[in-house]
Amino acid sequence: MKKKIIFIFSLFLFSLFCISLARKETKKCLNTEEVCLNTEEIIERITEIDKVKEKLEKIGKYHKNILDQIEEEIQKTMEKFKDQDSVELKVELENLQKRGEVYQRIAFDDLNQKQKALMDPLYKKMENAINRVMEKDKSIIRVIDCSPGKCVLVNRGSDITKNVKKELGI
Repeated sequence: MKKKIIFIFSLFLFSLFCISLARKETKKCLNTEEVCLNTEEIIERITEIDKVKEKLEKIGKYHKNILDQIEEEIQKTMEKFKDQDSVELKVELENLQKRGEVYQRIAFDDLNQKQKALMDPLYKKMENAINRVMEKDKSIIRVIDCSPGKCVLVNRGSDITKNVKKELGI
């Protein structure tokens, strides 16, 4: 009988402990928040963005010049084709058009790769600043991008854009 009472009492204490622990965990969850960050505003104000835009513009102009040259060759070949009905000219025109299409894909891929390579350090810099803001405010559990055009229609959470800009010194 005595063992039963001790067992029941131990079970009761264990239950109280579990309830107490659950309350603490619930309070922890209630003190957390999702916050909003306008990444476009941050990226546009990072000082290196102008250099990135300049480099991407140069790459774009380079590819545009080559595509313009191919287009010029196509136009010249078409002029020849108007005056003559030659199989050789048809083949030459088809080859030039294919060359233009292939180069368009190459230029597009190159521009995307260069943009990623140039933008990744800026995104990393922004991510580090976000992490520093989160370290200072332990209640933040999630950062949502609330830039215009993103899926966030209504934000009732805090906006930490100013805090991240402060961390970046912008």
